[in-house]
Amino acid sequence: MPPPVKPAPVKPSPPGRGDLDAPPPLLGRWRNLYLLVLGTLGALVLAFWLFTRAYS
Repeated sequence: MPPPVKPAPVKPSPPGRGDLDAPPPLLGRWRNLYLLVLGTLGALVLAFWLFTRAYS
């Protein structure tokens, strides 16, 4: 019976933020992406409010 094979030791990852400091894939800055999300939310709330008033 062959001896058991031990896995290679795992190297700890280097300290740092890695991809956390990378810019978002859309609009170039996180601030712009957040503004887009908030603007879309505001537009949806306004549209649903207008639909509710028009069809109630």
